[in-house]
Amino acid sequence: MTVPAFLTVAPGSLVSCGDRRFEVTHFLDTGSVLARDMETQAVERLRLDVVRPFTGTAAPAGEPRAAASGMEGHPEEDWQVAQNRFAAIRALLDDPFRTRAAAQAAADAAEVSVATLYN
Repeated sequence: MTVPAFLTVAPGSLVSCGDRRFEVTHFLDTGSVLARDMETQAVERLRLDVVRPFTGTAAPAGEPRAAASGMEGHPEEDWQVAQNRFAAIRALLDDPFRTRAAAQAAADAAEVSVATLYN
């Protein structure tokens, strides 16, 4: 059996963690992904240092596959709110010298409280 040389962590790709099969739903950062357990449908954060390329067969015909969005059961409006809030904090995350004033300005622009922005 040939093991792939690279691990694909794009949404929709299949990976293994231990003896369990997962479908990646979101790339979180350079060290972790969100992935749905293909047996239980539970979503888990997986560290990339313990994830391996899936080397088995794809899901059997008729077995439901998790959608790549990971937002099943959540209204589209909730996803948009999350995306807008992330856009508001993205610049702050990249600034190691961010100030309370910068956070307040970002919160004002996003029309949320500073506490919501920090959360």
